[in-house]
Amino acid sequence: MVDCFYDTKMNKPYYYLGHGFIGNYDTFIFPVDGIDKLYPKEWKKGQPTKPDDVTTNFRTRFFYEQLGNMLGPKELPDDMRDYKVVVAENADHTSEILKKCSNAKVLAWDTETSSLKWYLKDSKIGCFTISIDGETGYYISADFIFKSRLNRKLFCEMCYSCNTMVGANIKFDLHYLSKQMPEFDINKVKHIDDVGQLSHAINSDRTKGLKPLTFFYTPFGGYDDELDVYKKQLKITNYLKIPQSILSKYATIDAIVTYRIFFALTKHMQWIDENFPNEKPIDWTISKWYNDFMVPAYTKFFKMEHTGMCIDYDYLLSVRQRLLKRIPEVTKKLADIWGVPTTFKFNSTLELGKQIEKMGWPCVERSAAGNYATSDACIQEWKRQNQPGIKELIQLRELNSFLGTFIGMPSDTGNQEDATGWEQFVTYHPEDNSYRIHQSYLIMGTETFRCIGKDPNLQNVPVHSKLASEINRCITVPTAPHYRIEFESGEII
Repeated sequence: MVDCFYDTKMNKPYYYLGHGFIGNYDTFIFPVDGIDKLYPKEWKKGQPTKPDDVTTNFRTRFFYEQLGNMLGPKELPDDMRDYKVVVAENADHTSEILKKCSNAKVLAWDTETSSLKWYLKDSKIGCFTISIDGETGYYISADFIFKSRLNRKLFCEMCYSCNTMVGANIKFDLHYLSKQMPEFDINKVKHIDDVGQLSHAINSDRTKGLKPLTFFYTPFGGYDDELDVYKKQLKITNYLKIPQSILSKYATIDAIVTYRIFFALTKHMQWIDENFPNEKPIDWTISKWYNDFMVPAYTKFFKMEHTGMCIDYDYLLSVRQRLLKRIPEVTKKLADIWGVPTTFKFNSTLELGKQIEKMGWPCVERSAAGNYATSDACIQEWKRQNQPGIKELIQLRELNSFLGTFIGMPSDTGNQEDATGWEQFVTYHPEDNSYRIHQSYLIMGTETFRCIGKDPNLQNVPVHSKLASEINRCITVPTAPHYRIEFESGEII
């Protein structure tokens, strides 16, 4: 996106587009905004500018700065080497590769999986890709590792022996690995780096995914474009359904570019620390922030995610039944007050706005289409006016919100990913007969470096509603057998 290049002082305002993927350009690209934003015809929505008005703005000034940058000095990406993909032929060949990749200074690796939800029962890894030099990438079918006792051991030794393990959102891959290889011990890994985390430490406003970072720091931007086209044409969401002959090339480049991006980011971070020291004491650098705070937190949050949050599933089911019983009761009461059928679409903002206008309520705000707006602010104003049925409308909205956003409904298709609310995330663990939600965290991932949860966000449970206690009651703790007391004598009970 253009706004990823607005920072022209600490980041390059351009990128280098190589060849072989999106055309054969081999040229520098200077992103700018479109002409309608550079010279807007409106100074405010629906209000055109006058002929004599100055229409230039920040984007216009950035455009002219980019013209100057085009004429100025430019740098190619640090690593312009071509790459090589090696596909493991069998378990023995895999053993050779794993031994070769042991004791690496930097071990970059990635996986391709059947789902974005590692904790689902049928989710699994399809392949591993590895690079230890940023030039050669190895593609290994997961079966060559998981079905071989020797290769399972060699893979663990490879991870433990490297100076640093690097990935892009690597905790996702570590979750899968820990699930399918229980003997893997993350505590034995010396150091874990994540290029997304490192990029965020440098610039929290910039897009941080592996694909954008490839444009920023390598000549291979757009390397997966053909794969995306293939996926869209065949409507494939499961990477394991993509033939190896097609997948191996693009998947392996993931590990190669991850390796190169890591070194480019490290170099860039050091350059910023040297040239743009902040107002804090001299040792408070980006490097210190990343290495002393973000990296140690990474493994802690990984363990938190992997353990998950215990859910009292029986109580969750009882709450669902109470909500399902209450919703039609409140719906009928509201329908009677307003004189509409119970089939009225109370959840439709358009239909709701039309009905409220029809009943003659004062207009608080209109939507862009000119209809009555029904935002929370509008609802609160009508509540202040004590309009008939407004309390029931608020209650109905709340009931539907708690059911859809939190408690959820199971899938009609049998596919858990089609469920709603928490139901799509609740996972049964037969080893201890528990139900858990494995929330994912953006670790210091907001623009202000706060930690935030997602899929689902358990930090977003309301506290002021009367129903809030019902939702919070679903979150519980492990049952008593999970606790133990260890005495100094060594006795455990």
